[in-house]
Amino acid sequence: MSDHYVAKAKTEGYRSRAVYKLQEIDNKYQIFQPNQFIVDLGAVHGANMS
Repeated sequence: MSDHYVAKAKTEGYRSRAVYKLQEIDNKYQIFQPNQFIVDLGAVHGANMS
């Protein structure tokens, strides 16, 4: 993919680009606590799921 966040996630060792949206949410609402596990169950928009 040519997405900047996909490349950034890969170089930083994250499994997906969702980490940046989760960081944005936490910066705004402070809802996550240390040592919590966060599971993102989203799907790629427009993906062929067949």
